[in-house]
Amino acid sequence: MMDVLFKQQLDKNFRLFLSASPHPDFPISLLQRSLKIAQEPPRGIKNNMMRSYTNLGKTFKLVDKERDFRKAVFGLTWFHSILIERKKFKTLGWNVSYGFNESDYDVCRDTIATYLGEIEADGSYKNTSYKKSDPIPWTAIQYLLAEANYGGRITDERDRRLIKVYAREIFDSGLTAIEKWRPLGTEEFNYAYPIDEAGTKHPNVAEIFTPSYTFDEIAKHMTSQDPPIAFGQHTNAEITSQIMDSNELLASILSLQPMASAGAGASGGNSAILDLIIKLREGTPEPMNVSVVKQKINKLTKVEKDSPLNIVLVQEIQRYNILLNVMMISLDQL
Repeated sequence: MMDVLFKQQLDKNFRLFLSASPHPDFPISLLQRSLKIAQEPPRGIKNNMMRSYTNLGKTFKLVDKERDFRKAVFGLTWFHSILIERKKFKTLGWNVSYGFNESDYDVCRDTIATYLGEIEADGSYKNTSYKKSDPIPWTAIQYLLAEANYGGRITDERDRRLIKVYAREIFDSGLTAIEKWRPLGTEEFNYAYPIDEAGTKHPNVAEIFTPSYTFDEIAKHMTSQDPPIAFGQHTNAEITSQIMDSNELLASILSLQPMASAGAGASGGNSAILDLIIKLREGTPEPMNVSVVKQKINKLTKVEKDSPLNIVLVQEIQRYNILLNVMMISLDQL
């Protein structure tokens, strides 16, 4: 198709927009002649929550229990962000990688709205069995979210058990209590519901507490650095995740290196790198003999021998030798 188009006389304002998923057989020539635009998913709980609130529109759904609904949406947004961000821990986050997306979030938001008395355009309740005096059926909401909606994507039994624990911890009566709700175990961090609804006096608080208002409050107050405890993880899990990310980055960089030429006497990019490594290896000095230095220090007078400068000298030589050994091993491996 591209070859046919480029052979024709096209208008100077002609543009062709292509949308495609990554594929190993995608034509390189097409990429070279195109302007590439990629949309990367946000990283971090805060950025994921801000994206979800951006997609909510100007106002929340019209429901009977509007205050409870706003808090429940915040809990759902936290729940959704946690499920997505756990993927950064690789197999320590999920045994199987799942493609949770905004459609799952939207379906669950509609489900919660139904149970909290969503009002139709004619003023009737969408859920005909809804009664204002009835308590919120948190058990049913937990089941639908963890077993049917998000849970419908999950195939591993342990992953299913994990999401059920998340649902029980988040979706209960504490989520809509008067006090500001905060995720379990994050008392030291600023992940709490950012709006003081109990202390706000206004005839129609729904006009104030819109999705954009919550978005701004999250942007101002929520922390951007996510500690492992926010996911229920140990610090070692984050270290492992960072090591895996670093290895993937280095592997991607190496895959972009030009291949060495096959011709005799040819010197490609890899040859230049190898020459530099050899030069660095030849210029690296041998480690210093700490024993010889200590013997020379022992021959000094007691005052000179106990001098802090001599003590620091030995310590720095030991550190310097460690550095030299690491450099030589790394250069030899390269």
